[in-house]
Amino acid sequence: MKINILKIKALTLIAMIIFLPVNLSSAWHSYSDMEDTEKIGESYPDSWQTPYVSPGDTAMEEKAKNSVYEEAPRKSAETIIKNIVHSIMITVYDIIQPVVDWINNVIFNIQMNRLSRDYESDGFNERMKIIADEDTGEEERANSINELSVLIASRELFRDRSETHAFNISIKDRQKAAHLILDNISLLSDPDEKENVLKNLWVFVACDPRVDDETRDRIVLKIEENYINSRNEKIWNEFSVLILDTRRDLDENSQKLFYSVLSSLPEEMHPPLISYKNERPNVAGSYSIFNREVKIMSGNPRVLYHEIGHYTHFCFMDISECARWRHLWNESGEDEDYAYAYGSTDIREDVATMYEFYTYNTEGFLIQTIQNTKNSGRDIRLRKFEEIAGFFSHTRETGDGEILEATYVYEIDGNSDSLPSITRRSVAISPVDIEGETYMLPDFNEVYEERVF
Repeated sequence: MKINILKIKALTLIAMIIFLPVNLSSAWHSYSDMEDTEKIGESYPDSWQTPYVSPGDTAMEEKAKNSVYEEAPRKSAETIIKNIVHSIMITVYDIIQPVVDWINNVIFNIQMNRLSRDYESDGFNERMKIIADEDTGEEERANSINELSVLIASRELFRDRSETHAFNISIKDRQKAAHLILDNISLLSDPDEKENVLKNLWVFVACDPRVDDETRDRIVLKIEENYINSRNEKIWNEFSVLILDTRRDLDENSQKLFYSVLSSLPEEMHPPLISYKNERPNVAGSYSIFNREVKIMSGNPRVLYHEIGHYTHFCFMDISECARWRHLWNESGEDEDYAYAYGSTDIREDVATMYEFYTYNTEGFLIQTIQNTKNSGRDIRLRKFEEIAGFFSHTRETGDGEILEATYVYEIDGNSDSLPSITRRSVAISPVDIEGETYMLPDFNEVYEERVF
């Protein structure tokens, strides 16, 4: 067994060495799609004024299309070195990412199966007894509070893979557990532990409309006592979105940015929880599947839309929508099938990058996607675009009672020195024939409403 493992490791190392030039070239291409200043202007994610560039487009081609484009200064030696270092880092990431994804999936399934077995073996009630027993040690009771809050908030359905897990704790039991946790919250002396527990309780309340008023009121009161301040109060009161700024104070611009983005989105796409954190190198944001937490380390609206795209994927898409996207993902493989290179990482990033580009400049993205379809003969990205447009679909009633099918379209306008202006239009959604196929797409000539946030 050990000999076989050594052989596998040796073959893997040889393959990495052989394919390093190919991976490096691929990484450079992937990186330049997002960051090459000669190609798309200011770097992502520090700017929201990045023009859209389809895979293979050049600066001259973009100018010929009369798209938004600003001539960038010639790269300095320092910038070239920085890009090469980044490319090497991305190459390493590309090599290990499949292994990391596999490990993450294994960990996820282990956690979900452990929770299922735990619940089936009466672990839920056992933790309730431990917390209520004052003769039990405080550390054990505190650990049970943490674990019980996870059981309350954990998802029963991992929508991305349409997997149903066994445990499904009744709303009555969850509410009983929530009250027990609140009664003993003082056992949590660690502020981080307390924050995690209250985050789980809040997500439970925010995402389950069956929660009764007494439970809801108690949890809301505890959240307001601990985490609502003058910086996040307006968003909390208006959208019921908790922005945690315990790691980084919301400045005035960030407050306005979060408010504008949330105002522009349908209510069902509002994540219950956003954590505003300190800057970390090369990490602009992330999303936690288990507690539906959006984490933001950047003041770029595209990053916020991207992470909300993850929330939308896991908590808004139904089973049939997930199945359709899974089919599109399985058909994807060429550069033109994705919003940009990062979308090829996995299905989750595919959904989030399409959502991000749609909300950044819907019309520009659609024009480019249609052109890509005509040039390549591949319509996968266009069908993904159609799915995203469906996320934002709604109906409008005319004065004479006629019901019109519509969808929201977006455009972000601004630069790195000022707050962006987010324009949302409600437009008709109509059948469009492209290369012999019919698609349901926004009609930008039929505008029902326009709002600027």
